[in-house]
Amino acid sequence: MQHAVFSWEISLDSRQLPEQSAHAHYTNVRVNYVNPEKFIQASESILQDSIDVIARLVWDRSRFENWLQVELLKNLEKHVPSMQIEKAYSNSQERCDFWWTENGSKDGSWLELKLCVTNYCSKFASQHKTRPITNQISDIMRDAEKLRRIPEGSYRGIVLLCYPLPDDYQSNSFWHAHMQRLQNVVTSIDEAFVLKLSRQGQSCNLVCYELKL
Repeated sequence: MQHAVFSWEISLDSRQLPEQSAHAHYTNVRVNYVNPEKFIQASESILQDSIDVIARLVWDRSRFENWLQVELLKNLEKHVPSMQIEKAYSNSQERCDFWWTENGSKDGSWLELKLCVTNYCSKFASQHKTRPITNQISDIMRDAEKLRRIPEGSYRGIVLLCYPLPDDYQSNSFWHAHMQRLQNVVTSIDEAFVLKLSRQGQSCNLVCYELKL
């Protein structure tokens, strides 16, 4: 399965949007490094297979990156035997969520898995909970700076899961401001997939972005 990707920089003019999507302009994937698509495909598959549980966790504004990290390793290690989790950065005690090599490449792929839990979609919640989006974006930016220190011959990226987001998230000025902060520290932001979550008559979106450095 090949994913379409969304380029944030060209998304905001609704007059250019294709009929099949209310929010995103899609183009073909172009990958110049060790292919990260296996990781994104596995993420979507794992989340889709547990969609009711994910909806419950989003309803409670819970985080699930540790569970997803283990599930991804279980899913991918048979295809990418070199994959490691919590790989130490060079000359640092800090660790990267995922590292692997493919096709005999000597340059490893470095990928951070991040979640951003929002305070949007107030009706999709068991109770009102405040989630400081600004602080979470700052944390993602710090991970981007760590990845920047890795030589350019390697793939360096962040898979970012954001939830809950309303149907009009692409035209939401507050969300756009958060994404613009990230755009200032990465090369590109591509929308990899969107999952529609439903619970107790309410709905919201979980959106996956790939941030490339």
